[in-house]
Amino acid sequence: MRALVYSAPRQMTLKDLPRPQPAAGECEIAVSAAGICGSDLSGFLGRSRHRAPPLVLGHEMVGRRLDGRRVVANPLIGCGQCAACLDARQNLCSNFRLMGMNRTSGCHAEFVAIPQAQIYVIPDHLTDARAVLTEPLANIVHLFRIAAPPPDFRMGIVGAGTMGTLALLMARRLGAREILVEDVREARLRTVRAIGATMAVTAGDEQGCSLPAVGWTWYLTHAAQVRRGNGPSISAVRGAWWFCWAWGSRAVRSTSRSASAKSIAW
Repeated sequence: MRALVYSAPRQMTLKDLPRPQPAAGECEIAVSAAGICGSDLSGFLGRSRHRAPPLVLGHEMVGRRLDGRRVVANPLIGCGQCAACLDARQNLCSNFRLMGMNRTSGCHAEFVAIPQAQIYVIPDHLTDARAVLTEPLANIVHLFRIAAPPPDFRMGIVGAGTMGTLALLMARRLGAREILVEDVREARLRTVRAIGATMAVTAGDEQGCSLPAVGWTWYLTHAAQVRRGNGPSISAVRGAWWFCWAWGSRAVRSTSRSASAKSIAW
């Protein structure tokens, strides 16, 4: 099969590799679309210690089973035996594997083999271009499930990339009263204005704050200081780590894990 192999920092090579042989409980998927995550870009640039060449990257995918059914996949594979896995919180498994990380091949290839329990059938009317966003969107859904914002909440989003835009769309769907979005690229700000941001500002404006300039500690402290009433402040940020932070009326709750695993929970 053909596969796009990360062969060296800033270098990708199209190679012929052996077709994966599904193990017991696994299913072969013919990949029809694959996304490029920020963590894939970090690996490509040589900045991820969890993605060393040679490696097939990618964990956001759409494909078909041998029976022709179209599917998407949860790329984070738990051990199935630890307390977290048995409690249906595989993303907190200490022995998890992620497609396209360490020595687990990813989906930037014609075929992948993945546990059947990780596969979800999708309707044919959902296009590949939309379905490939299932995995990123699942993380946003999970973030809001953690935060459980009250009705008519207000929200600020720093960064209008894929995750920030999905967060905006989800916040609107949940009934957010006001949504402020900040980014450094005007093209992105035009997009979020068009899809419903109450206000979209350039980083460094008087109305906004430049996250790269001030750092994560300032951002988290600032979010706590400017929150209104007893409503929660939530953050899901990716630097060297993914960090999810929720400030409610009585306590701060946080969780973090390697940025190689985008899923977050506690």
